[in-house]
Amino acid sequence: MALLFKRKIGRALGTVLVASMNIIPLAHAETVEEWGKRALNIQNRIDHDAPFYETTWPGTHNSFANADDDNLNADWTNQSMSIKQQLDSGIRELVFDVHYDDSAVRVCHNNSGVQVLGIGECIDGYTGNRKLSKALDDLVEWLDDGHRDEVILLKIELAKSGKNNINKVRKKIDNIDEEYYLPSEVSYHEETEYGCTALPVTLTKSKVLASGKNIVVFGGDCYDNNGFHDMVFSTEGLMEDYTDPDDVYDTRIHTTDMTRVKDGYTKGGVLYGSGALDSGKTKLRPSTVGDYLSAGLNIFETYGFEADGSSWKADGEYPVSAKDLVWSWDDNSLEPDGSGNCAILGGSTDRFHDVSCSIGYIAACRKLVDDSAERVSKMWALTDTLVNFSDAENACLALDNGEYVFATPRNKVELDALLQVRNNAEITTHLWLNYQLLDGVWVADIGEADDEMVAMCEVNSQLNICSVIDSYRQLLDGTSL
Repeated sequence: MALLFKRKIGRALGTVLVASMNIIPLAHAETVEEWGKRALNIQNRIDHDAPFYETTWPGTHNSFANADDDNLNADWTNQSMSIKQQLDSGIRELVFDVHYDDSAVRVCHNNSGVQVLGIGECIDGYTGNRKLSKALDDLVEWLDDGHRDEVILLKIELAKSGKNNINKVRKKIDNIDEEYYLPSEVSYHEETEYGCTALPVTLTKSKVLASGKNIVVFGGDCYDNNGFHDMVFSTEGLMEDYTDPDDVYDTRIHTTDMTRVKDGYTKGGVLYGSGALDSGKTKLRPSTVGDYLSAGLNIFETYGFEADGSSWKADGEYPVSAKDLVWSWDDNSLEPDGSGNCAILGGSTDRFHDVSCSIGYIAACRKLVDDSAERVSKMWALTDTLVNFSDAENACLALDNGEYVFATPRNKVELDALLQVRNNAEITTHLWLNYQLLDGVWVADIGEADDEMVAMCEVNSQLNICSVIDSYRQLLDGTSL
């Protein structure tokens, strides 16, 4: 069983996680803001084996609308940093509004998609007028700069001029099509005869990386001229926008749809919603993101991410920062702090800490499927005795006829469920998590039917866990051992 906790480094894709984020000591005392970016970048890898509908994507709304990449009026400026800086800070979902204006495919902040002051849709110094090709180049350059183990979710929102010139838009995206995870087959919209491919919500980041790709492109519409059907996934009917954590929570209970919250607030104090100029309050704020994390929100489209200065304040708060989106590592001691190569769930902090792997703790164990072979996501159990890290997998497999595996919460929802199990058992000690530092990279085993479990069952199919894995694989993608 020992090989179960020796996970593939970076999914055998030549992982090059920025070293300073993990193991190289800082030359100065780390601030909470610096810790937030480091911890969020590490946390972003924790759900690589989870289906998309259970993943968390720190994102930015109108990611291109920033003063570093383009020239915009404050009323049209959504972000305070360049696209590359956003990615460096832990952002993994981006939004590009695409127009065709002045004989070029551009990204600019013109929600209505009509000419401004009779000049055009994309105006230098006003709405911005950067070429789409330049924005796409930013993604490739960032990936090439040591981030080929990361997955970027890119939303393309076509203005009317973009839809009318979809072949020109397609050509720009085609220029870097080797980066995109492409639909394998075309499905058809329920009410029409035109082709579109629904985003497979059971897709995982690991599967994207295993295909040698790094970017998944999606759009909310299923375009009726077939221009994007083999390139851009449709989320029509699969992804909903919400304004309240309770609504997100209800959706997560009853469906496997993905959920999104977007904030169109700008530096100029304007809230853009539904393509119209309006006034109102922001939804994602430092005081509210915790509720959205606990509700299971998938995509956080923030405004002014990491911005400071009074000009960015809304509803009495500064915009959301990386530290606000970290639900895993402990912020009080700026974890992981180099204390060890294995992770625990702190008994008093309810956050992750890195410790020596040889200490004895109770282990956290996760169930894959229920008795009817339905996939489950929040069923946890704890070992009866203290074990060291290397013995935790066997201790979990000994529970309940071998249906539990040593695991790590993939999101805040699962962390909250594990905490509830621990609290109900009145346990106040630390818990082992299947999360360890391997070759400078923190790698989580979340208890999915990964390749190493399958390999183990191919050697010995009589293990109780193998029937559970087989049910899980059939449920997830129709395959079996």
